[in-house]
Amino acid sequence: MNATEEYEDEIRENYERLAQIPTVIGAYLRANGIVRSTWSQRSIARGKTFKFVKDIFVSNLKKVAESLPLDISTEALSKTSSSEKFRAVIRKNDNKHYLEIWQDDSIIRFVDFTTFNLHGPVYTDGK
Repeated sequence: MNATEEYEDEIRENYERLAQIPTVIGAYLRANGIVRSTWSQRSIARGKTFKFVKDIFVSNLKKVAESLPLDISTEALSKTSSSEKFRAVIRKNDNKHYLEIWQDDSIIRFVDFTTFNLHGPVYTDGK
């Protein structure tokens, strides 16, 4: 291997290492001093970008604890009610869209939009 090839390999390895560092793409303050952060991380090996959320528990402006990451890669759109008791999620898997309604920690309603043939394409590019 010549010097140019070694240099190219070093650049490629550094790019792959740096490209996989998780990046914060959003955050908001929830009730009781909980910060919900949304992250993005590339997987070079899989050729995909994953999204996940983590909750950071804060007291007196200091981090007390942090939740494990929760993968939200299949979520096309989600919204939590102001009471934080309900959450609506539109998920996309294999070009199908699903609606999930969550109450606390359980799904209370699930709708496959393709089942009824009553709904056209689902657009989730807005907030």
